[in-house]
Amino acid sequence: MKKITVSLLLIPLLITVSQAASLSTALRTNIYNFPKDTTSHTQTRNSCADNGGLLINEFSNGTGGAEEYIELVVIGSESNPNGPVDLTGWIIDDNNGDFGGSGTAPGYIALGTSFNNMYPGDIIVIYNESDPNPELPGNDPTDSDGDHVYVLPANAYPHIVADNSSSNYNTTPLPTETGSWSSDLALRNKGDVVQVRCPDGTLFHALTYGDNDPNGQQGALEPNGASGSGKKKIYSLGCGGIFNADSYSTISASGNETPGAGNDATNQTFIDNLASGNIDYNALLSDQSNNCPEILPIELLSFKANLQEDKYVKIHWTTASETNNDFFSIERSKNGIDFETIGIINGQGNSNNIVDYVFTDENPYQDVSYYRLKQTDFDGQWSHSPVETIKNTAFNHNVTINIYPNPSNGIFSIDRNVQKADIINSLGQVVLTVNQAKTFNLTHLPEGVYYAKIMTYQNNEVIIKKLVYKK
Repeated sequence: MKKITVSLLLIPLLITVSQAASLSTALRTNIYNFPKDTTSHTQTRNSCADNGGLLINEFSNGTGGAEEYIELVVIGSESNPNGPVDLTGWIIDDNNGDFGGSGTAPGYIALGTSFNNMYPGDIIVIYNESDPNPELPGNDPTDSDGDHVYVLPANAYPHIVADNSSSNYNTTPLPTETGSWSSDLALRNKGDVVQVRCPDGTLFHALTYGDNDPNGQQGALEPNGASGSGKKKIYSLGCGGIFNADSYSTISASGNETPGAGNDATNQTFIDNLASGNIDYNALLSDQSNNCPEILPIELLSFKANLQEDKYVKIHWTTASETNNDFFSIERSKNGIDFETIGIINGQGNSNNIVDYVFTDENPYQDVSYYRLKQTDFDGQWSHSPVETIKNTAFNHNVTINIYPNPSNGIFSIDRNVQKADIINSLGQVVLTVNQAKTFNLTHLPEGVYYAKIMTYQNNEVIIKKLVYKK
């Protein structure tokens, strides 16, 4: 759960690391592009994450030598960059003995079944509950606020499970313990390892520091500047291949910790592109320095979709500037994966002014609709925005409509827009019909009990309400 200021104008790469901590989900409203990399890269990772997995984005020993946290980011795959990723059983550990003899602690932790439906770009922050880092956002193990950030202590069973006895990895069935290393993460200041393994125990990604080293393990690396003590240090990804030491930095923890947000503007852009599926996985899962984002010639101040009168969706976006922008395609999906184009609006070409765009979807899907923009340049390059989700309560069939005051002296109000309301007396006769009105007047009728037969905008659903008219 992250405190976020929305409607921010992105000025790419012109912010400090500390400012980046406040961006997080707000920056997901910007459109970016990775230039497609056709270079053949050295693949240094194991194939157990071919359907998606976790990378280590940042970890810290805290400003006091404790206060540990590990920040992980969900990745998809080249074949399914936007699809859901099941992280059940993914393992997080320190040195298990494969990286030298220092910093070993018994046991390991693994993600529980609540992480079975994650999406690329989601952030998971796991921390030391016995000494919480003061920069941590509030606990949110299930992303209850929808900001794509999960925050939880390392012993948050059953979201996180543990085997406290050994690092003989086995997540079938999932371990059922909590405590030991899982209570405080126990990263050693003089040297240790943060490693992520697939559910079968295969190493996928590991960062070493201090007197530990990769020791020839496939998927392991030592970030630049990480040969010294880890006390009061953080190790953080900018962008590039995640198996390239140049993609990571070692800096002082003081004033630079950003758990739950991008490590800097470049890293936030990288995370946003993971979320939108606009990522080159060939370069990402390599030891190359590529895969840093190139900003498309558009600055998007906002992109929002809102349900109007329970029957249509108004989509609004605003650009701060445009360069060679040909057109926008508005895309809609039932499942958040398979999208169709429902409209096209021309861009401004070249503009340094703020421009507002509006599109109305008059036929949204029942229950849930997903929306995104596809921005296309004159040269044919294109990129997607993040996705907006609309839950259409018009098809809920459990929506409550209230009429007040009730009893009333004859003037009644309805708390939401409706198509029509028939007022029926005790003989079953319709004595008044009101259309698309939120108030009605019975003062010309005798006192007594009436019934309002209300037709909503909810797929023409009919609701009956009892009314008491008393002068």
